[in-house]
Amino acid sequence: MQIRKATIEDIQAIRNIAVTAWESTYRSIIPPEVQQSFLDHAYSNEMLSNRMDNTLFFLAICENKIVGFINYFVTKNDLVELSAFYIDPLFQRKGIGTQLFEKMIGECKVGTEIVCDVETDNAIGMSFYQKKGFRIEKQYVDHFLGHDLKTTRMRYKV
Repeated sequence: MQIRKATIEDIQAIRNIAVTAWESTYRSIIPPEVQQSFLDHAYSNEMLSNRMDNTLFFLAICENKIVGFINYFVTKNDLVELSAFYIDPLFQRKGIGTQLFEKMIGECKVGTEIVCDVETDNAIGMSFYQKKGFRIEKQYVDHFLGHDLKTTRMRYKV
């Protein structure tokens, strides 16, 4: 497996992974029309291009195929906010997520804290982050495009 920075040429593959992962992960958590509305906006050419220019965006590639990505940014206070982390469901549980996570960790200074918001009912995501050492900071209701989501803020210290 190879990890590299995302480029404009990767936009369609990134969008495909996001759509596939969202359908699989959020099927029973977020209504399909809400998913579609979010994906259309967050994974548009313009938004992905902007994210590539202003955040850190790495891809996992297996056999010349993009199979996952991790997207995060560093705040003014050196806090890392993990904004998107998805693996094609056909490639999950093969260590790809762990390798992308370790790439992000390797880019961070010792002592850096990483935060992410995970839908509380996303059992696979919650389990992954807890196994990696994230701790639950708080739980809250996120008003997500007119749909209330139970969300967990998690924190990790490098």
